[in-house]
Amino acid sequence: MYRAEFVLMPNIDEIMSRDLKTCEADDTLELAARGMWDGDVGAMPVIDSLGCPIGVITDRDIAMAAYTQGRPLSQLTVRSAMSDGVHVLGENAKLDDVQTMMQRHHIRRLPVVDRQGQIVGIVTLSDLARCAGPSPKAGITVADIVHTLRTVSEPRSEQPRALAAQ
Repeated sequence: MYRAEFVLMPNIDEIMSRDLKTCEADDTLELAARGMWDGDVGAMPVIDSLGCPIGVITDRDIAMAAYTQGRPLSQLTVRSAMSDGVHVLGENAKLDDVQTMMQRHHIRRLPVVDRQGQIVGIVTLSDLARCAGPSPKAGITVADIVHTLRTVSEPRSEQPRALAAQ
């Protein structure tokens, strides 16, 4: 007699954060930094007037903008420091989809959108780590998380630093 065992991988809507802070491209970096501080987060999706993600801003982006532009955060916009061309996933995506996208694009956070493209949450590498277990029955293993973390932590290229030094 054979015994079949199926593993149902949870969708990301089961592990993503729904209570998220966002900002808009024309907001000041001061407002974005305050939102990150209040929300205890290191990054925020940047949304348009319809609630669709158009970029991401990190605490590092804010620090580098302050350093390179030499002006107070109250005088700088999110647009001047945000990463655009944001990668997103639909709310029905599987954990495998999250890991694949994170690995492919070297990113630790992915905004999650509904069918209309409006942001409904964010899934992070930390969210994946919290649902990892010792066996594939958990949906994602500790080894999977280690592989994803190793991949997203690899340097993309030395080119941007070299250009900035010129």
